This record gives sequence, structure tokens and C-alpha cells, in this order.
Amino acid sequence: MAAPVWSGEPAVPAYSFLKELAKRGYQGKVSAFETDAGSTGKFFASFAAEAKSLGLDYDQK
Repeated sequence: MAAPVWSGEPAVPAYSFLKELAKRGYQGKVSAFETDAGSTGKFFASFAAEAKSLGLDYDQK
């Protein structure tokens, strides 16, 4: 999943997308890459934490 970085975090729509995947019972892996014009901040750590908290299998590559 690609998402822009907003203040060092994944954009709010990225979190909404993860919640929708979990709600629909998605069984595959999720992964992320980002787009930004500066610092990625806590983007990857925050994305992974949210995915894992929703019971999604996060694949960090």
C-alpha cells in the first residue's frame, strides 16, 4: 500500500483502508511504501503497529 506521509505518520486514509481490510476479514499480508518530500518520521513503525493491532499480517520489506 502506498500512502503519503503527513507529519511523520501515514495519511489518515491509510488507517481507514487498514481498518476496512480488517473489517472484511482480509487474510493476506499488508506492506507499505511511502511518498514524501522530506522526512518519513515514524511512518513505517506507525503503519506496522496499526496493521498488527487490527490483526493484519504486516510484511516489512
